Amino acid sequence: MLIEFEIPNYLVKTSFYTMIKRLYFLLFALVAVFSCETPKTPDQIWEESKTQIFNPQGLSFQSKMVWENPNFHEFDTTFRSFEARKIKDEYFDYAYIGKRDNYTFAYLGGVLQSIDHEKKTVKITSIEQDSLNFINTLHNNSFLSFSPLGLMKKEGWSFVKDTIVDNKIYFDYLQIEMDTTIDKTKVLLENHLFINPSNSIPVWYSRRLYHHGKRNQLIEIYFSDYKSSEGNEELTLEIPSTYVSKTEQESEPQLPLEVGEKAPDFELIDMEGNPVRLSELEGKRVLLDFSMINCGWCKIAINKFKDEDFAFDSNLVPLYINPVDSKELMEKYLRSNSIPFPVLVGASELGKSYKVSGYPTFYIIDENGKIEFVQVGFSDNFIDQLNRKENS
Repeated sequence: MLIEFEIPNYLVKTSFYTMIKRLYFLLFALVAVFSCETPKTPDQIWEESKTQIFNPQGLSFQSKMVWENPNFHEFDTTFRSFEARKIKDEYFDYAYIGKRDNYTFAYLGGVLQSIDHEKKTVKITSIEQDSLNFINTLHNNSFLSFSPLGLMKKEGWSFVKDTIVDNKIYFDYLQIEMDTTIDKTKVLLENHLFINPSNSIPVWYSRRLYHHGKRNQLIEIYFSDYKSSEGNEELTLEIPSTYVSKTEQESEPQLPLEVGEKAPDFELIDMEGNPVRLSELEGKRVLLDFSMINCGWCKIAINKFKDEDFAFDSNLVPLYINPVDSKELMEKYLRSNSIPFPVLVGASELGKSYKVSGYPTFYIIDENGKIEFVQVGFSDNFIDQLNRKENS
């Protein structure tokens, strides 16, 4: 198409340089007008947003959660972080870590970890211990469910409208999670995800619960500081050595047996099928190492016992006791991990008898069968005291 235009009179009276400059800008403006791209549709923005969320090998972001307490008409605010990395896994395709205040939740190495930093405990859930709870918690915890990663995996999203907040346009996408009647109460639960169409980034999430058409609760989460990565680095989490690991069934804390008590007798079978009875070891000191497979500090303790610079006293008999994992799991574990003393399994009742509520827990039984010392949790100092080479 040929575009014709006349040179205005004021251009004729100006210098040649100025005229060329003005013509340049006029032509530039015309090119810009005729080359403008067609605005992207809401469906295109949605697909671009999913690409930005799901394509990177790793993704992290910060968020602010505003949670309405309908009973008091108040709002609580918490700040959270979330980091995820793609993995090849039977149960979920991401390892992830979520953090807020004094709490961390993680899915690493096929195990769920709930870490209470105030109580210094690590609650562990594995597929072998509780398959139903494991799968449900893995997919439906608030860190994942309320993240773009979890939200955009849901089906049924549709564009509703665009909205303006602080002079910025956002696309509002809606997903109906629940629309039913419960005990004569009409319940509607809406998920709204707002995306910035200029960069296709999810900006905030709104979860709206209605009873009989009246809002009953509101949760708003604002996302920021997105970072993506393409490396293959493994996602890791440092847990302080003073923290104690627990299983789901052992979440209630209890005090261990007291020093001076008669140690409960037991007879268990080791991995070779040999019976081991505590009362038959009287005359020797005995170390009971209560441990489990998915306990990081349990493994660190075992590695220290395996060190070439470590040796137990000749009058001390160490025993590894696992109240959590089955014999089959221990056999599988021992194919690639060694434990330098007898491993006793089928010990769930023994764990209760010794009031074990966290791992590792160590008992030293004296020559007369009485409890000499108790150590709950990992301790470098305790292990050093057991090392004959350190104290010779």
